[in-house]
Amino acid sequence: DRQPFFVDRGGVGTFEPLRNVVTGNFMMNQENPQEAIDNDDGSAYYDTHHNFFPFSSGGMKNDFGGHDNVHHNNMYINTDRCVYICSQLPGHRDQFFNNTCVVYARNPDYALWKEGLGDPLPEMHGNRVYTLDGRVTENGRSLAYWQAHGHDPGTVVQHMPSEEELLRWARQLLGM
Repeated sequence: DRQPFFVDRGGVGTFEPLRNVVTGNFMMNQENPQEAIDNDDGSAYYDTHHNFFPFSSGGMKNDFGGHDNVHHNNMYINTDRCVYICSQLPGHRDQFFNNTCVVYARNPDYALWKEGLGDPLPEMHGNRVYTLDGRVTENGRSLAYWQAHGHDPGTVVQHMPSEEELLRWARQLLGM
């Protein structure tokens, strides 16, 4: 996904590839429980949805030029955060929406992004975040602060549900 190819799409030439789709998976991280999906080193144009990602330290990660990646309708069970991305070039924002993110921590920084060349704010909305104390921050500030500034509308934070409830959600997500 890091090598650009010139393609003809309906009579229009472009270097922009079709999206790579990652869907319907139960991905368990064991050896190096870093991110659920690590879109790194310019990795781009991934549509990651309807997956169950338990036992990672983080959820969506884009670093060192990763861009135009979308995570939606996934379930993450993490120990650190749900989103970590690099700065984005104008017109190449990442998206993280309608996800369920369970973080086994107290008041974690549920999303973190780097300042840089372009607008680093990913498009975020409608996420459900569960933590040990029912609190989170987002990029070092309260979720309420970001929502008051129009970012991450509809995202809610609650206390951790039971393990039985988490398993029920995972089965439902995967159609089991």
